[in-house]
Amino acid sequence: MQKLTIPTGTVEIQINGRRGLRVNPGDPDVYMKCAELCRDLPGMSERLRTQADSLSDAESLETAMAAARELDAAVKARLNQIFNADFDALLGGVSMLAIAENGHTVLENLLTAVMPALEAGIAARGAALRGRASVAVAKANKRRKAAAPRT
Repeated sequence: MQKLTIPTGTVEIQINGRRGLRVNPGDPDVYMKCAELCRDLPGMSERLRTQADSLSDAESLETAMAAARELDAAVKARLNQIFNADFDALLGGVSMLAIAENGHTVLENLLTAVMPALEAGIAARGAALRGRASVAVAKANKRRKAAAPRT
């Protein structure tokens, strides 16, 4: 059987000393899905806040926590799909909505850490594509010049 090794540009990012997150920082699909998640977060958080605000004193804290658990599960499901990973395992079961020692949610900290790497990967991808395009244009111009009728 023949074995093929196909370069994918994938790198491994270790999270809190645990198994790594494998991602291609130059993958536009990963970048766009993360950007969409960033755009969707305020609405998701607002729905959670609205649910919590609508609870009466008679309703239990458990109702609010159940809503938070649902949002955490939804966010982890999207992250799992984006990165093909198990964020519950990567974060040791910590909720994405948990407040970390810096006052931000775990999700905010994750996105703050990952998005610059993705943005740099996308920028590098763009530069590489522009470089390849320049080379292709130069070759095409050379072929056209060589093929042009001489006067």
